[in-house]
Amino acid sequence: MYLNNQLIVIGDILSEIKENILFKLENGEVLELHQNLVGIKTREGGLWIINIRSHVIIMGKIQEFFDGLRDNMEVNVDIGETGDVKTYFRGISPVLQKTNDQGAPYAFVSITLQESNKFVPVEDEDDGHCCSIKL
Repeated sequence: MYLNNQLIVIGDILSEIKENILFKLENGEVLELHQNLVGIKTREGGLWIINIRSHVIIMGKIQEFFDGLRDNMEVNVDIGETGDVKTYFRGISPVLQKTNDQGAPYAFVSITLQESNKFVPVEDEDDGHCCSIKL
């Protein structure tokens, strides 16, 4: 393909993008998943909804990785080894277990992340003293 009289080889560029997605924590833990297991949707405000569908056994490891995270913890995401995107953990859905048309079990979970450049910290819980007035 030519663009502005320059040869652009799209196949070469796409072949360099790997088929894995890495989730990296500050403590060095890494979860690596094949792209076929992951769907990513972006929403307003820099929110990412990560939908993961996998065999039940694999889901156990995925759930273990994300269950220990607290709101606002940093999670770097590397899609296809293109470089880390800094995000913050916002939450995890309950794991749903189902069976496919052939009767094989699978599990589904959604993870919510927020890009750091759109990050708005969650306020601390109200302790009931925020609005007291002394007379």
